[in-house]
Amino acid sequence: MPRLDHVGIATTDTDRVLEVLRDLLGESRYLSETLERDGIQVSLVSSGTAELELLEALDETSPVARFLRKRGGGLHHLAFEVEDIDDMHRRAREAGYEPIDPAPRPGAGGKTIFFLHPRQTSNILIEFCSHAEPCLDPVKGPLPEGVQRVFIAPGSSAQTPCLYVTGSSPPSPDPHQLARQLTPGRVCMVAHIESGASPDIAALIDRLGAPSVHLLAQGLSAKTLLHTAKTDSRIHAVVVTDPDEFETLEDIPAGLFLITADNEAGLRTATALRARHATVGIAAVSDPCLRMALIERYLASQSDPA
Repeated sequence: MPRLDHVGIATTDTDRVLEVLRDLLGESRYLSETLERDGIQVSLVSSGTAELELLEALDETSPVARFLRKRGGGLHHLAFEVEDIDDMHRRAREAGYEPIDPAPRPGAGGKTIFFLHPRQTSNILIEFCSHAEPCLDPVKGPLPEGVQRVFIAPGSSAQTPCLYVTGSSPPSPDPHQLARQLTPGRVCMVAHIESGASPDIAALIDRLGAPSVHLLAQGLSAKTLLHTAKTDSRIHAVVVTDPDEFETLEDIPAGLFLITADNEAGLRTATALRARHATVGIAAVSDPCLRMALIERYLASQSDPA
């Protein structure tokens, strides 16, 4: 049965909606994307079981602009995820519905989508979507304690591989996007951990089978992470996104790059760390695309160990 993937919300002021969501739910956008074809700016926000997709018109001719002129913003559409988007499009037509899109087409977040005309669905705009085929393949067999699942994407053995350990939902950066952008430049291994777990990172590196790795981390205990980074010589550089408990730590390893959110809490963390650790690379950035660019540039700057 299709599951609710996201709720589309049309707005004339995305920043204001994001401010409300942050104040009330503690959530911020994890992906921002411009869809020139549709004339909209899309911001995605996680809300637990489904996402919120904020839509802001880029020009007066876009469908969202027409919606805003008519209704003044608010609920725009409901989107349901299906495994086979082409089959769903065919079944909708056979059932007598009229898709707005003559065939499934690209949408935000790498999805393939199509809409049904609201005049046939009780004036509710309904979208069906399927997610992009990931380039990460699951790793089978026993996993270290605290690790829920592990995925790997192949790459060149000439570059130091990347190990991304995340316990946050949704993770930032997105693992599939990270793997697509780093591969085939470098091998990328992604480990999803249980909430509050302190995974055996050394065992994950063993599983990767590499003499050295770049470690990306989100949602890990700061003490565990930094102890591992200092004691395991195979860890060449460390990138941490949205750190917590870092303000009071003294024993910071070399080759550390921290990315915080550009909200009040993130800026406070960045300021405190910069005052205590002048040599640590720190950036206060929430936009996922900018985070990805910073990570790519940082990893490219790290020369591979001899």
